Amino acid sequence: MEPIVAIIITFAFSLAFAAIGWFVGSRPVAEWRRRAEEQQGEAKEARERLARMAPELATMSDRA
Repeated sequence: MEPIVAIIITFAFSLAFAAIGWFVGSRPVAEWRRRAEEQQGEAKEARERLARMAPELATMSDRA
């Protein structure tokens, strides 16, 4: 086999496997991204709830 043919075949297989890896690997990333956005939304709600509760807790501790 000519060396150039072996190089071309190796390059073609490398591109094919890279494309397959990219396709298979991108699926879990989309799921992780969705979960991260969901968790960030929940954390934002918790911070807002805590910000609303802080003055109430301060007045309750002053009364006690």
